[in-house]
Amino acid sequence: MIDNREPSRAGWTLVELMVVMSISVVITSIAVTLFVSLLHQQRSTAGRHHHQETLYRLAEQFREDVGAAATVTKEPFEMEGQDADVQLVCHLPAGQTVRYATVNGRLRRLGPGSVDQDARETYALCDGSVVSWSVGESNESATAALIVEYPIAGEGSIRRRLPIVARVGRDLRTMDNGSAAEPAVDDEENR
Repeated sequence: MIDNREPSRAGWTLVELMVVMSISVVITSIAVTLFVSLLHQQRSTAGRHHHQETLYRLAEQFREDVGAAATVTKEPFEMEGQDADVQLVCHLPAGQTVRYATVNGRLRRLGPGSVDQDARETYALCDGSVVSWSVGESNESATAALIVEYPIAGEGSIRRRLPIVARVGRDLRTMDNGSAAEPAVDDEENR
């Protein structure tokens, strides 16, 4: 008798294996592309967050220095080997000064520190940032402004302008009156 049954298959054919491998390569390439995209987005977000934190620390320190100053002036900047042209100088009581200057693309704060050495802080702003100063008087109070213009990441040529404004001697007036600190409405609006 002749057996007409087909023999049973014990494995996969070459075509079936090639189809499975092709599908797995497509899925893997999509997953890798998404993963790389997420890493790039995370780095970009971390950079923006770091820049915002730097601006926040700068704004707090600037308001504190200007509020404690008796006068604020713009003066020529002179430091050996440094590329800067104008600085903002906060003249504190007791003859101390705090200086803000842009040096080689970074904003530097040179202020009173220990007896032998000035405290130096450097605020690293994002590439393409421009810093300018303004000193003025209005309604019997002097103000000082630090204006930072910086590019918005991923937006091409769009720039954001951040004015940090503080009243000169605000802290001195509250100490003279012996009263609690006055609310800083003007300062809060410019954050």
